[in-house]
Amino acid sequence: MALLLNLPVRDIMKKECISIQQNALVEAAAALMVQHRINGIPVVNEQNEVVGMITQGDLIIRATGIRLFTLWPYGSYESNEEMMKEYHKIIGTKVSEVMNDQPVTIDPDRPISYAAELMYKKRIKQLPVVENKKLLGYLSRTDIIELLFRKEN
Repeated sequence: MALLLNLPVRDIMKKECISIQQNALVEAAAALMVQHRINGIPVVNEQNEVVGMITQGDLIIRATGIRLFTLWPYGSYESNEEMMKEYHKIIGTKVSEVMNDQPVTIDPDRPISYAAELMYKKRIKQLPVVENKKLLGYLSRTDIIELLFRKEN
């Protein structure tokens, strides 16, 4: 099993990666997540460079305002700027306004063990695989589990 964890991410990543343009509407991102039963989508610019990530969590926060309205009364924001950023996420109509603009990504030549540790520490379910800022594919927790627990015939 340890040898499998040393394989590079590119060996098990999914190359057919769903992405969305930063100027797309939030509703389009939601429809893609539902249609493909995925938790998040890498956000790309016109050059296919990853500029963000939009997740189901972002959509829930936008739809309910739950983060803003549960933290605001208690002064949990470090600054007014942070609070305003949350507010703009709630009223945003474009993916670029709602997405996380500092996505966690991984290089295709990193070992799978590094990807697994990164996912665990950052509490994320999938990683866009990026080389020279370009989206190559993605790696999910499921991909790692499938590798480690597949039955050999």
